[in-house]
Amino acid sequence: MEAKSDFDLLREYSQKADDAAFNEIVNRYADLVYASAMRQVNSPELAKDIAQVVFTDLARKAKAMSDAPGTFSSLAGWLYQATRLEALAKLRSEIRRQERERKVMEDFSPLADATCEWEQIRPVLDEAMEKLDCEDREAVLLRFFKNQDYREIGCALKVSDDAAQKRVSRALERLRNQLLSRGVAIGAATLAGDIAVNAVPAGPLGLAATISTAALAGTAVSSTTLTAVAAKNILMTALQKTCIAITIAAAVGTGMYQAHRASKLNAELRDLQSASEARRADAARSDATNENSSGLLAALREENEQLRRAGADLPRLRGEVASLRQQLKDATRSKSNTDTTEAAAAEWADRVKELKAKLDSKPEAKIPELRLLGDNDWLMAASGKLESDKDYRQAFSSLRHSAENKLIVKMQPALKKYMAANNNQFPSDILQLQGYFDEPVDVSALQRYTIIPAEQMPSLKMGGSSIITQKSPVDEEYDSRWGLGSSGFGSSGSGSWNDQDAKAINTLGPVMKAFADANGGREPVEPSELAPYLTTQEQKVAFDRLQKRHAAQAH
Repeated sequence: MEAKSDFDLLREYSQKADDAAFNEIVNRYADLVYASAMRQVNSPELAKDIAQVVFTDLARKAKAMSDAPGTFSSLAGWLYQATRLEALAKLRSEIRRQERERKVMEDFSPLADATCEWEQIRPVLDEAMEKLDCEDREAVLLRFFKNQDYREIGCALKVSDDAAQKRVSRALERLRNQLLSRGVAIGAATLAGDIAVNAVPAGPLGLAATISTAALAGTAVSSTTLTAVAAKNILMTALQKTCIAITIAAAVGTGMYQAHRASKLNAELRDLQSASEARRADAARSDATNENSSGLLAALREENEQLRRAGADLPRLRGEVASLRQQLKDATRSKSNTDTTEAAAAEWADRVKELKAKLDSKPEAKIPELRLLGDNDWLMAASGKLESDKDYRQAFSSLRHSAENKLIVKMQPALKKYMAANNNQFPSDILQLQGYFDEPVDVSALQRYTIIPAEQMPSLKMGGSSIITQKSPVDEEYDSRWGLGSSGFGSSGSGSWNDQDAKAINTLGPVMKAFADANGGREPVEPSELAPYLTTQEQKVAFDRLQKRHAAQAH
């Protein structure tokens, strides 16, 4: 059976006076309210008082709240804010006593433990929470203080599960920024874990039952009885304030024995001063008792002065702690940079593996020259993204281009040796070069090449009347065409296998020259820049052909 919502329980209590419904609300939120109060006042007894006041106030306002549920988004948020306001009110009433206690410890300040993240977060958590807007604060409370999943949060805030998750992430980051502005630097994941584990510890045994009974009783008594109870509470608070003030002051110096001792001695000193004044007013007191009190007072003052001098070493210790913290930040930053570089390298290596696997699945894309490639060639081919079929085709073409280049580099000295040994004659068959290589070359690789008249590749000027080039492309749209002549070698660029393209490039030679002359020797960035310089119909046809080729490659 699905549990009733907070507003259903509140409505049952306000309309039917159902104490069991109110008890259920207290059971659900007593720990949250108590823990919030405890963080702010650091006193178990005072935290209990605050929790009792908050739930009593809830019981009194139950009818108004249940009649207008749209005025606030969740009961957790209302209780949290009410606790915050009540805690601030309690603390303000104790300021004078706290100041008197702090005078003894003004030279003692607890050193923050750099390894205890929660002890850094705890004193400023509620102040940072108060700076969040209502939506962000509700999201943090429900997720990390109440440990609700995103479905429950979505139901409470009337949004989808995904929207609830995004709102929680956004709110956590804003809370982290608020803490950072207060000197607490902590990662989002660590902050979430610390709040979830430490923010709402289990309250004292029987807390919920005590609060529920007191709150319900607070709404049932008559005005006379309520006045009496209030007077009693005021009286009890007055009687307890000395102890509470001492507890709050001692909490400021948590972890330091000297500070605790100084606070205790200061309390004893005030008691002795009061006793001394009483003894002076009472003539019946013996002189011996006065002398004993004066001696004890002097001893306490001397011990208090020794504790003050011991605190003089605190600035040096603070400096050492600050230095260690900076070293820790520097080491963390260095490790983060190293991790980022290693992650990028690992991702690059994974792309190389994917490229090799993809090429193995497409044997038609392979050529024998690929055996000449090294690791750097594979890394260069995999340097870009590998997502679409076009990406892989371009990467395969890059691999083939590098491999063919390596073979052409080996082939050039072989050609020179052949021509030197054959009266400067160009070979008529590519296999005639086989005996002139410095190292053996795979015959299957050589058989991919042929010898053609130089005019068939007008874009490459390699000298002589013949050129060595590939017989055919693997991928006509992306592959480059290599040419090796008696004066050198070069590539015609990707996608230029079609003889008509070569002729078109040759036809546009005068157009390119006219553009360069008119623009200070600059080459065109886009083909459209050449349009004003077309003078013949043949040039316009060649321009249209190359422009269509350029557009096809761009897509």
